[in-house]
Parts: sequence; C-alpha cells; structure tokens
Amino acid sequence: MSDAALSEMLSARPVLNADVVFCSRAEHAIYLPVRKSKPAEGIWVIGGALKAGEQPTDTLIRRVRKETTLSISPEQLEYLGIINFIWSYRKEPIESDGRHDYNFIYALEVTKGELEIAAAHLDPVEYEVEKGLITFRSRAELEAAGARKNIINYFQTIFLG
Repeated sequence: MSDAALSEMLSARPVLNADVVFCSRAEHAIYLPVRKSKPAEGIWVIGGALKAGEQPTDTLIRRVRKETTLSISPEQLEYLGIINFIWSYRKEPIESDGRHDYNFIYALEVTKGELEIAAAHLDPVEYEVEKGLITFRSRAELEAAGARKNIINYFQTIFLG
C-alpha cells in the first residue's frame, strides 16, 4: 500500500483508545509519566489503542501490564468519561495528515508499592523512564508543568467530582 493510500485510510477513521490516570485519593495525587511518542508527547497517561473486538477495560489491562508490568482487574478501574482529540500530526505516515482519537478515560487507585513497581518498569519505548511517574497534587502543579487541559480536567474529575 502506498503512503498516500495508507494516509487516506488512516485519516478516514477515528482511533479508539483507553487511558488510565494513576491516583491516590488518600494522598490527593495523580501520577503521570512523560510520554515521548506521538501524538501525545509530554505529561500524559498510561494506555493505548483498542484492538478489534476489545473492550476499553481489556485494553487497559493489556496496556498497563505492557507499559508498567502491573496486573490489574476491571473492578479496579473507575470510568471517568470519554474525550475527543483531533491531532495535527500522527506517528504513522504521512505524519502531517493528523489523527482523530476518542479516548475512554479511567482512574486507577494505586498503592505506594504499585506506584514504585510501575515507575520502575515504565516502557522505555513509550516513556521517559528516567522521570518515572511524576506526582501532581494540584491544578497549579499541572499547569506549571505544562500539562494539557484534558489532564487537568482528569485531576479535577477525580478529586472534585
């Protein structure tokens, strides 16, 4: 398939993703990695694209295991909502054609031990592993770090309802 045909096919369909925000309500904190791959570089969440026939929770079980080595169950995931992204670029050819995503967003309450395991085992292909999982306890901290508005909204949804 030519790059042009691939680009046209990719542009014609939205990508479905499932993402999870690691959090601790007792610590009033969310924990986020720094993603290094397109289209969502920077402070981001754990997750990725759904495979055909896969439920969002199945995707998160698979992606959390791959990206952090943690084993989780669907019962641990708290649905927060769905968000729509239109990116001006993508990592697939032709990068400049952009991408349209729908992301199912969940929260995952983590223990200190789980957090340490996840931070120590971040996938080096996806994340800046030397930064680990960064702790954020306020909207102001997220804003100061340059977090996107959706990440700030996740924090507010988790802690302010």
